[in-house]
Amino acid sequence: MPRKTDSRERLLEAALELFWIRGYHATSVDLICEKCGIKKGSFYHHFESKEEMAEAALGVSWESFKVALDVAFSPLLSPLERFRTCFRNHRKFQAEMQEKYGFVCGCPLFAFGAEVSGSEPVLRAKIEDNLNRIGKYFESSIREGHTLGEFDAPDAKKVAAQILSFWEGANTMARIRNTLKPLIDAEDAMLRLLQSRAIAAA
Repeated sequence: MPRKTDSRERLLEAALELFWIRGYHATSVDLICEKCGIKKGSFYHHFESKEEMAEAALGVSWESFKVALDVAFSPLLSPLERFRTCFRNHRKFQAEMQEKYGFVCGCPLFAFGAEVSGSEPVLRAKIEDNLNRIGKYFESSIREGHTLGEFDAPDAKKVAAQILSFWEGANTMARIRNTLKPLIDAEDAMLRLLQSRAIAAA
């Protein structure tokens, strides 16, 4: 007999999807409960407010994304191949979401963060923390790539921040235009920003 997901997990899963697709302010507690078939009283058994639940959901989102980053940024891959794998896997994921929802969803952190940054400081801080964690993956691989002579990027932290900004911008543009093309273009631009020797040789 299949295991039943507990109500807290179901609420967080439903909330993450609705915040990403519909938006934080457009998603009510009633809508979250309706989506996962849980009574409103159960919601308040687990969370005192929508904001508290959203903060917990961002923690769940990070753990899921961390798994994907650990695969892409495996030490078994070269620094350059880690970035290529990251972008390739992300484009594949976005294509799957486009097929499911009928539009390019973009980055949930940016979609969520752009909406709440001026009104929900606790959530803004949580989103910023998640973005900084992504940046650490980038920075570590850039530093290693520079040491190995694969990149010309002596200031790894600065370049990592630039790549993260470009990547998130490409995700946002893909959502606005409802096309994956900005993500397809992103890999080439990212490699140029790193001044990859592979590109120089080509």
